[in-house]
Amino acid sequence: MSRIRPAIEVPLFTEPPPPWPVAAAEPWSWLPLDGDLTDEQTGLFVAVIAGGQTLTDLLDEETIIVPGGLVVDDSIHPGCCCGLEDWREWLDLLDGGHPWLGHSPDPVVEHRGGTLRVWQDGKTRDRYADIPRTDLFGMLRQVHRDLNAFLAVLGRWVAAHGADPALVTLIDQSLQISAPLGYPDPPGWPAAPPTPRWPPMSPSRSGS
Repeated sequence: MSRIRPAIEVPLFTEPPPPWPVAAAEPWSWLPLDGDLTDEQTGLFVAVIAGGQTLTDLLDEETIIVPGGLVVDDSIHPGCCCGLEDWREWLDLLDGGHPWLGHSPDPVVEHRGGTLRVWQDGKTRDRYADIPRTDLFGMLRQVHRDLNAFLAVLGRWVAAHGADPALVTLIDQSLQISAPLGYPDPPGWPAAPPTPRWPPMSPSRSGS
């Protein structure tokens, strides 16, 4: 069965290392975001979004762009300039739309009746993954849960390292994580399990 995962692309770091533990990762590799990230992997995420800035400078930003997107089957990746903040555009596929997935390569999604074919490069068409159309909503709902679980991990990282909790709010708002999906469940679709929350037990945060 196909799987869709939210992930960020690890760049080639040219700045001095940040003052917190960071997991080792190859440049241009992908870091999936979910509730299983270690402290060092979470530190790597923060280093990627900081881009050499201090956390104080980062928090001066109203919103941030996070290099990445949704990865299909750990083999079909977003192209250049795609940002994880636009992950909800995949919901447009439910209505026949086409999300922009970056360039160089140029990933595209092709509507083929009951199948969504995701090409790594719409020009060469040499690698693809198929997603049953009826499975897409459930996959995106799982992406939503993975991101909410990651947000809880980030909250624990912030507390452990004495960082400003506003960092969690900035990531939540920039990546549109805790807001409901805003798309009705298909008829007969099973209810989603409870979504991890940040802060824990806060009635103001809810998933779908």
